[in-house]
Amino acid sequence: MTEQTHNPNILLVEDDADLRHLLQRNLSLEGFSVTGVGSAIECYQALAESNFDIAIVDIGLPDQSGLAVTEYLREKTNLSIIIMTAKGSADDRVTGYEKGADLYLVKPIDIRELTFAIKNLFSRMEEKQSTSKKQLSESWVFDQVNWTLKAPHGTAHQLSSKELLFINMLLKKPGEQVHRSDILDHLGYSSDEYGNSALEALVLRIRKKLTENSHHQDPIKTLRGIGYLFSHPVVTVSA
Repeated sequence: MTEQTHNPNILLVEDDADLRHLLQRNLSLEGFSVTGVGSAIECYQALAESNFDIAIVDIGLPDQSGLAVTEYLREKTNLSIIIMTAKGSADDRVTGYEKGADLYLVKPIDIRELTFAIKNLFSRMEEKQSTSKKQLSESWVFDQVNWTLKAPHGTAHQLSSKELLFINMLLKKPGEQVHRSDILDHLGYSSDEYGNSALEALVLRIRKKLTENSHHQDPIKTLRGIGYLFSHPVVTVSA
């Protein structure tokens, strides 16, 4: 389990003012930062003004169903979502999970259960983010916007238009072979000795550019009689 860098910021969407204030107070005592709102519109306003990690949503809101709010949060944000409601049938639970809830808690809410649910969700979020950052740091980064290919922990190498086309074709299916004939056609090279020589010269230039003054292995592998593949993990940045 990774070490948490901050306490979770919680958006509490509950129209019952007494319950909302009670939960805010108890969760704040646990060290959480809690913003309480009483309607869907207030929820959307809060999202526009602040960043949150976890949303706790009551289904019975006065202006819009909490299920619609949950669906919006799942589609438009990266928040973890806890549904909090008095509706506890199996059908209600299934619907809640279908709309995107991570957890479905039935009222009356036990503050201890809610506290541990928040901590567990946040811990998993932190682990996922840490894993994503590690994977990104260990991957090549292909920037289609700025025409660069960056080695892990290295510098970004500027690509020419032909180099960009070549790398882009390999990275349409990273780790899979791309046939030489398809590459020649994509680059506008003729399928003859001249075209093959031009392609080999292009690959040689790219390899020299990517490995010069670098401890990283050449990510472009030649498959004799077939073509090429990009053999290392890669992240593509596009517009």
